[in-house]
Amino acid sequence: MLANDPQVSTLNIPASGTGAGLFFVPASLDLGKVALGSPADTALALVNQTRVPLEVDLRLSRGFFSLGMQHLRLEPGARARVALRFAPDEDGDFVARLRVVGQDLEAALAGTGSPAPDLLSPPALDLGEVELGQVGRRALVLRNQGRGPLHPLALGSSRLEFGTADYLPVLIPPGGERILQLWFAPRTRGPLRPLLQLRSDDPDQPDWAVALSGQGRVGNWKPPRLKTRLEGGAEAFSFGTLAAGARAERILTLYNYGAGVLRVKRISAADAQVRAEPESLVVAPGEHRQVRVSIAVAPAGATAGILELASDDPEHPLQRWAWHYRQAAARAQLLSPSLVFGPAEAGRRLALLAVANQGETQLMVDLADTEGQLRFAADRLLVALGQVARVQVEHRGPEPRGVLRLPSNDPGQPELELPWEAADLLELVSALPAAGSTAVPRQTTLNLRFDQAPSLEGLDLTLTPAPLNTWRRSLLVQGNELQLPVELVADQTYKLVLLAARSLAGTPLAGPVELSFSTGAQPQSLGQISGRVVRAGRGLTGTALLAGSTQELVGAARLDSNGGFVLSQVPAGTYQLFAREEGSQASLSMANPCRCGPASSSAASPSKCRPPTPAATPCPWPPASSWTGPRCYRPTPPSSCRCARGRCTT
Repeated sequence: MLANDPQVSTLNIPASGTGAGLFFVPASLDLGKVALGSPADTALALVNQTRVPLEVDLRLSRGFFSLGMQHLRLEPGARARVALRFAPDEDGDFVARLRVVGQDLEAALAGTGSPAPDLLSPPALDLGEVELGQVGRRALVLRNQGRGPLHPLALGSSRLEFGTADYLPVLIPPGGERILQLWFAPRTRGPLRPLLQLRSDDPDQPDWAVALSGQGRVGNWKPPRLKTRLEGGAEAFSFGTLAAGARAERILTLYNYGAGVLRVKRISAADAQVRAEPESLVVAPGEHRQVRVSIAVAPAGATAGILELASDDPEHPLQRWAWHYRQAAARAQLLSPSLVFGPAEAGRRLALLAVANQGETQLMVDLADTEGQLRFAADRLLVALGQVARVQVEHRGPEPRGVLRLPSNDPGQPELELPWEAADLLELVSALPAAGSTAVPRQTTLNLRFDQAPSLEGLDLTLTPAPLNTWRRSLLVQGNELQLPVELVADQTYKLVLLAARSLAGTPLAGPVELSFSTGAQPQSLGQISGRVVRAGRGLTGTALLAGSTQELVGAARLDSNGGFVLSQVPAGTYQLFAREEGSQASLSMANPCRCGPASSSAASPSKCRPPTPAATPCPWPPASSWTGPRCYRPTPPSSCRCARGRCTT
């Protein structure tokens, strides 16, 4: 199994079983129309994907269909060809079932018996004596004497001096006829006796030959005159704008306005992308023929060249036509000037790479970082015309910044360059006691160790329920550690929430930190609250906050790029949800409080998240005051809001 999981790109899954069994390929077959008296042969494959050899007996349910063999032996994994013949002897539609005896397996067969056509044409045709350089003509009549329609398939002469300017008819109805005009243009004097070969779907005689004859004699030689005209009167073959692998064609018309037969010996281009059909031909005096000139664009082929036309026109034996096309190109546009990796989301620092294609063909961008700092969710971006493609990029290396170089098929930008920067963030390395610890001493010091020296300035830290001592006044920074001496209550579960912090150098906290521990209390019933914060139709960027019934902060989680959040390890109870937008101190209150019960709850599930018993309207989070200073916000609907004893009351 191949996947675009950046952690596991290839996964091997062991499997066992007896295989897919015995089956026909294909499972059904329609032979279409078959002329009476002209059997049609075909075949099916019988495949054994069991683990044992099989003895197979085959049976057909009705006539007109017959089997080549009725008994087969198939080894495990082998397949056998089952030859079939459909030979109707009457008109109509027929069906049959090919069964495997003793197995629940059959193949459906169908075919239609159709009246047969019967081609009649003269066995020989003399085109008489013709002067060299001139053209003689005769009519060839094709008749269908059968009861079914006749389809002429191919017509050709064994000598270039004989041919027809007419197209073969699509079909000749029963009892009908078609007339073909044959011409004879001798190049040497003396008799000629070639064969005209005609192929059709006449079951009795699919290949019919007409003996032609004619004689060339010397006369007054009259020269041909060639005039060529490209469709639309263009002066060169312009195939327009084409991408690699595309095809296009133009029509070149050849006129012979001379008195003699014109022989075009060669129509060709040096570049294999361009071909003419037919490559040689004959044009009678006063007539014209069309040549189809096509191009199949190669990935690295030339975009211009010359098409040559060689003929026996004495004045212009060699004509040249220029051909060209414009190569369709992709044009990449990076939709952001740089990639910025912000705080981690679910343990990963991500940024979104977006590329638009403003070109004329599909844009391909290879995704790889040669420096090994970044990882991508895919190996390649394929961007259709006028579309935008996006991919998640993860910062994995130690370097804080660099330049990403991505190869592309944009001829103007064969290598897209995009600077990137991983914002320097304050990261929590470890905590003592660890999350989930029990039997924590009542008098202890909480240690939060960071990757940089933290600062007490701008610290937003909550411990609930409140310890017995005034622990905020005892906060201490030792090196990279933040120490909190606390006096706790026995048999109590505590939750520490670090919402904001900065390093001594001003680096912000990577994301909210939650830490739960116990002094010996029994494990609580815990659940999970998740949801999405949307503002003006877009996911909000910032932090989701969870407050208890007394407005204390009991949980926080950073909003992901879609505004989603997950608050885990939430004890049973009723809570108020808030969200704080990035770069703003203002908070947004959710519409309804949420009750988290023992069976877990989701803020996105109305059946599990319901309003609590009516109570006084709470103030929006954060509370009216904290040790960093009082903050109080006007609730909605407007009412008075004041700060009292570290709480916000209405």
